[in-house]
Amino acid sequence: MKLSVPTNWDEQILESCDPSSVDEVYGNFSSDIMGEGNYLFSGVSARDLRGHIKLVRDKGISFNYSLSAVCLDNREWSRGWQRRMEGVLGRLACAGVDRLTVGVPYLLELIKKRYPEFKVDIAAGAHIDSVARARSWVELGADSLILSDVRVNRDFKLIKAIRAAVGCELKLIANNACLQYCPFSLHHSVSNAHAFCPDRGKEGGAVDYNRLKCRHICLSDPVIFLKTAWIRPEDMEFYHSLGIDAFMLVSRVMTTEMLERIINAYRLRRYDADLMDLIWGTSYNNTFPTFNIFTRAPRSFKTDAVLREKAFLRLEDCAVHIDNRGLDGFVQHLYAIGCNAADCGECRFCDKTAVKVMKYDESERLRAVKSLDNSLKALLAAECFDNLSRSRARGGAGKRGPG
Repeated sequence: MKLSVPTNWDEQILESCDPSSVDEVYGNFSSDIMGEGNYLFSGVSARDLRGHIKLVRDKGISFNYSLSAVCLDNREWSRGWQRRMEGVLGRLACAGVDRLTVGVPYLLELIKKRYPEFKVDIAAGAHIDSVARARSWVELGADSLILSDVRVNRDFKLIKAIRAAVGCELKLIANNACLQYCPFSLHHSVSNAHAFCPDRGKEGGAVDYNRLKCRHICLSDPVIFLKTAWIRPEDMEFYHSLGIDAFMLVSRVMTTEMLERIINAYRLRRYDADLMDLIWGTSYNNTFPTFNIFTRAPRSFKTDAVLREKAFLRLEDCAVHIDNRGLDGFVQHLYAIGCNAADCGECRFCDKTAVKVMKYDESERLRAVKSLDNSLKALLAAECFDNLSRSRARGGAGKRGPG
């Protein structure tokens, strides 16, 4: 079993990367071509990239550069985009990048045609959630598939079926708190791709409604945290027995201290404290101070109308704790009952387990839910948007066009 671990470009993280368990380090910085570039890493230069990759490869570990946006805004059909992409791929090859992660079929084929030396992984955002879809990506040239964590992590029969159908490497994201069968995941992937798009100018940016909504759902019913798509360090061997080759850890926006804790726990395959210490999306106290629900506020968005709620800047935190040792045998029971096909309302296994392993402050939870609720209501209100606010003031709201 191998680990794929993120970098936030702090060299200290590499000290936790033992090549006996860590197979690759992945990351990206503010790209001049892809919408997936992360605004938090705008200070990382091409020189920093080359130096960091050299340190990684000197340890005997490969480097995977992420080009995983699932939408390219149709810019890929322009001469300018083609020229710029050619330059990006050439620079990555010269920098020593071993692998690339993509989420668009055309980009996979382009890379395999022009730079066949790269191994290419398919991103979780491509939502590989069936045997047919897995086969299709392999036929297009994929070397590794990161299966959809929101649709696959608790579908054990599907994992075995995909393993039997394809011979390439299979990966799962291990420490994400995404909802099973999340209704927001597709829009979230596309929204992120467009939010970071370098060609959108002043109208660029986005508000992460999907993350706000997810947080609101989980805190409204904390048992849902047990139903999300995480894989404990102790359960890696179980998933390996189903056919999973490697486990991807997230997230690049976490602090170095947090990433070191996560990497060490999964490297040792054991953690004796709070499972939520390891899971991305359960707390934002361990992310960069600049991480919030705005990639950058869109020009027409009235931030002063919504910033009265703390949740709009950094998702409202309510500390939910889960005793990891109390979850020994949990995933094996899910396997035995066929979790993905079970009716949660009848099963109630997670509810019964939560009583034993979960703790939180109820007053703090209610406060956080109220704050998140107010934030979501504000997103639906006209006061958030300049033009719509003026239209409503003139009495234009509610008028219908022809037809």
